[in-house]
Amino acid sequence: MSIESNDKFINKIQADINNQHISYLIDLKTSEKRVKELKTYYVAVLVKQSEGAITKDEVGFFAEKAKSKKFKKVSLLFYDKSKANSIEIYMKYKKGITYCYPNDECDEMEIIENK
Repeated sequence: MSIESNDKFINKIQADINNQHISYLIDLKTSEKRVKELKTYYVAVLVKQSEGAITKDEVGFFAEKAKSKKFKKVSLLFYDKSKANSIEIYMKYKKGITYCYPNDECDEMEIIENK
């Protein structure tokens, strides 16, 4: 995956954030770094701008937006405002979420992995 291709993905996610007034920012620098590490995935690192835990609805919103844009393989990393807690999901276009970490938080949110 090139950084330029990933920028198109990030621009689409940013438009959704702007249109829906979701309180997240995309960490562009960390997203670029992760593109280089993950190579075959579109990547967005999302940082919550309001206090409180990352919610199932927030994860679901971004997962649905990524899936609706038909990007084949996506990694979304969510941080809370303090960056003390995070949730990471990997998705494939046809299968949906294929991996969610940390497992206990994913289980609490009832995020189901499709193998």
